[in-house]
Amino acid sequence: MSFAWSDKQRRLGSVLKNFTMIFWDYEDNFEFQKMFSTGSMTFDYQTDIWYIEYMDQWLTTDESVVINLWDLETEVFIGL
Repeated sequence: MSFAWSDKQRRLGSVLKNFTMIFWDYEDNFEFQKMFSTGSMTFDYQTDIWYIEYMDQWLTTDESVVINLWDLETEVFIGL
């Protein structure tokens, strides 16, 4: 669906229609893949993703245009 790049984390993030978020790190030549499901935390799949540098935070939105914050280390929905 959508992807974003983080210069600070040197990471590529993507959201998919199957209620998942996937991240690849530059440090290992994009071989590492961190994937987790968002289906139990949101009502709809996420349509867009961004990395906000000054907040050091990944954000997504769904079709209801709600902004969602995520903690990638614990794979937890933070909300907004």
